[in-house]
Amino acid sequence: MTLPSPPRHAVVVGGARGVGAGISAALLDRGWRVTLAGRAHRAAELEARGALWRRCDAAEPAEAEALLTAAAPFDALIIAAGSYARRGLFDETPEGFQAQLRDNLEVAFHLLRLGLPPLMAQGWGRVLTFTLSTTHRLQPSPRLPAHAAAKAALLSLTRTAAYEAGPHGVTVNALALGHIQTEHQDADERAGRGASRRAGTVQEVVAAALFLLSDEASYINGAELPVSGGYGV
Repeated sequence: MTLPSPPRHAVVVGGARGVGAGISAALLDRGWRVTLAGRAHRAAELEARGALWRRCDAAEPAEAEALLTAAAPFDALIIAAGSYARRGLFDETPEGFQAQLRDNLEVAFHLLRLGLPPLMAQGWGRVLTFTLSTTHRLQPSPRLPAHAAAKAALLSLTRTAAYEAGPHGVTVNALALGHIQTEHQDADERAGRGASRRAGTVQEVVAAALFLLSDEASYINGAELPVSGGYGV
């Protein structure tokens, strides 16, 4: 697998922690320039290696536009931002439901709407979003009604973006994550229910992301690639 030769530039929204930070580190290892963006969290180690951090609440259209304008030109857009709330349907509030849509769907909408045109104009680009391992099956999510609904809508948005951008050399794909153990999220008992009987690692997600960012993945578009250890099969 070969990533495009540097200098390439990736904008990683939500790139200071977890999976986003892992992808950012791997791209820096491979000679890419990386712009990290987020509402609050910074990544001193990544910044020390040359990553540029910009504060941005991408759910606000003006802030999303300012980020992408300042970062231009870029070759990849990785939308790893999003909040998570574990509340049942009758415990969820209207405010909580709206917050999940805002953080997981509206962020992606603004970034795709604003970020795809410059990628399409240059004739090459890679975009990644992140969904759940159960999204494509539309399984009920009794403990995640708001989060799961936002991710299902995100998959539809991702595929629409792929259709619009595909003729211009740009791919837009989703990674459907299972139970991934990160520095701020431990695995729970459900991680053992997948075919692999364990939680996944950030590096296993990074490997899939690097493939979708590579030239070898140029004919994979509008896909949702499960990185879930076979959860739900």
